[in-house]
Amino acid sequence: MMMKRSLLLGCISLFVVAVFAQEDPVLMRVNGREVLRSEFENAYRRYAERSNAQLSPKEYAALFAQSKLKVEAARAAGLDTTAVFRKQHEKRRTELVESYLIDKQVMDSCARVLYQKMGLKARNGRVQVMQIFKRLPQTVTSRHLEEEKARMDSIYRVIQNQPDLNFNRLVEIYSDDKQSRWIEGLETTSEFEDVAFSLAKAAVSQPFFTPEGIHILKVIDREEAFAYENVSGRLIERLRRKEILDKGTAAMLDRLKRSWQYTPNQAAMEELLTKGRTEQNLFTIDGQAYTGAMFTRFASSHPQAVKRQLEGFIAKSLLDYESRNIDKKHPEIRVALRESDENYLVKEITRQKIELPAINDRAGLATYFKFHSSDYRWESPRYRGVVLHCVDKKTAKQAKKNAEESAGKRVGGPASANF
Repeated sequence: MMMKRSLLLGCISLFVVAVFAQEDPVLMRVNGREVLRSEFENAYRRYAERSNAQLSPKEYAALFAQSKLKVEAARAAGLDTTAVFRKQHEKRRTELVESYLIDKQVMDSCARVLYQKMGLKARNGRVQVMQIFKRLPQTVTSRHLEEEKARMDSIYRVIQNQPDLNFNRLVEIYSDDKQSRWIEGLETTSEFEDVAFSLAKAAVSQPFFTPEGIHILKVIDREEAFAYENVSGRLIERLRRKEILDKGTAAMLDRLKRSWQYTPNQAAMEELLTKGRTEQNLFTIDGQAYTGAMFTRFASSHPQAVKRQLEGFIAKSLLDYESRNIDKKHPEIRVALRESDENYLVKEITRQKIELPAINDRAGLATYFKFHSSDYRWESPRYRGVVLHCVDKKTAKQAKKNAEESAGKRVGGPASANF
């Protein structure tokens, strides 16, 4: 025990520093990892706010050091590299970032308005669609437009004449968009939604135009209207995406452009708007290039007019970059995220090394119960009855009858009888 204690103390080297030697001195090192005074002070402040049993800072320091040792043990066991850890880390980070970028009350209010609008249009469900799609540039000639329309009409006639034809195969051969996707009300253009939500499951539309091009649409699946509580998260997430194109966020985007030195390539943008694609770099954010290929990936999941796709791509890129670097501007986010990570690691290492072994240690549990059985004894019996073991069903039936006749009579104590 003394050796373990010595090893434990050896992992933690505490040293005194002059209070005014530096603004935030190193208070302790745990396995070589520095812990600043501010970190300890924040932890002690939270402890003091939520705990009735007050420990002095010196007394709390021992618990704090033990917690840090558990974190180091969890890291040594690789618990900070698991998929579960990464998932909870990203979830918490998203929550923290949103708290700085989004007014939650305003977003909830907007989400309810959006839900009501979707209900009025009978579009508060969603449909899964696949399409034969030909992208048409905004500068398309009337001749080319007629050619593409004739081509799509021909494909549609084939589908009508051969109902068993594999629609997926036609998509692979003829479509500029080969992915199926779920869409919800107010998520894409009104022309696209009018057709998608009017079709029954497995139905195929006639060719129709949108600002992006010409489509033949098939509905693969449908999900009808949801209660607000079940879709509020998705609505708020969609508002977050749509909000970046809203006038109310124009000022924020302008600020981000200045903050991260956004530099557009006007020639590339003009080529994109004219041809619908470009191989050039569209713009840079903080010196990082955003290419035409990156825009194409974004556009494939955001079917809109090219101009709005470009606006959305610029806005999303700025917001994503701000999100990735927001802890540089707001150190408190980094602190809160580290605390969340460490709390998870402490709980998980405790569960794996202490709680699970204890549950599976039947011999240890039996020994513990042997010496503490009085702690689990009721002051009065919780059940009184008779256990009867009968040799056959006939005897059991008679015994049951006798027991029912004597129901309500007080029995002096548990009994066992054989018949």
